[in-house]
Amino acid sequence: MKGPLESYLRNVYSQIFSDFDHHMSVGEKNAWGKSRMVEVRFAIFSDGSYDPPTITVSSGKPTYDHHALNAVSTYASFPPLPQGIKKPLPVCIRIAYNIDELPKDTPEWMLPPKPKQP
Repeated sequence: MKGPLESYLRNVYSQIFSDFDHHMSVGEKNAWGKSRMVEVRFAIFSDGSYDPPTITVSSGKPTYDHHALNAVSTYASFPPLPQGIKKPLPVCIRIAYNIDELPKDTPEWMLPPKPKQP
């Protein structure tokens, strides 16, 4: 996948991961780094609205799963889909702090943003 759709999805994922990361306490982040991943699915419609997100792979920690759902649900909508995409766009986001814990088939654009260097 290349072009406007990949850029769109990269932007959506970055927004969600940033929100997820921002609202987790340091203690939760430290525990999260120990082999935790959550997968959230939802669909974005052409106008940017979306259906309710659902957990398809639980992290095993209800608080982490809740944070992942909230990271999506905080948005009233996303930007409209790129021109030409008329059908709902299914989105699957895997959130993990330890990239090694993500499945090997995770596309590069779905990887968490790299930490900013001081």
